[in-house]
Amino acid sequence: MAEARPPIPGPVKREVRQRCGFGCVICGVPLYEYHHLTAYSECQEHVSSNITLLCDLHHKEATNSLLTYEQISEANSKPYNLVHGVSTPYDLHFEGQSFDCVIGSNQFSSVLRDDQNATSIVALSIDDNDLVSFLIDGSGSLFLYATIFDDKNLPALGCRVSRANIDPARSRPSNFIRD
Repeated sequence: MAEARPPIPGPVKREVRQRCGFGCVICGVPLYEYHHLTAYSECQEHVSSNITLLCDLHHKEATNSLLTYEQISEANSKPYNLVHGVSTPYDLHFEGQSFDCVIGSNQFSSVLRDDQNATSIVALSIDDNDLVSFLIDGSGSLFLYATIFDDKNLPALGCRVSRANIDPARSRPSNFIRD
């Protein structure tokens, strides 16, 4: 029986995210998976130069040999987000009667409660600046509003009206990471 594959170390993930511009190297979507250019089963190691970021769709295509090593390597050498200066917007989808937001060890919950089935919640606010908030409108659409500041107190990540855009030149770790 094969040994369980060890997780990719945090520092390696961080280096890969920064090199790839915090998104899929092919399309720029800020929800991604780590992909070994040379299969882990062949190299048996997690080296940042052999790992790239692919969204779920492109990762499935790579796994099923619908994308070649050359195509992925070419995209890896010119990540979409670094070439375009911003990530591809990603629409959020919601269905249900309640939602939870977890930030560190804090959990914020809300349920639909007004006569138009709308609700909002401010999950994180500092000095009267709403950093993370959510709105579910009357149609059931979920909207995330977030502003993340860098170490110079300048906005580094802004999310508005159910779309996320990341400026890879200024971003630090993103909340849209699938590890």
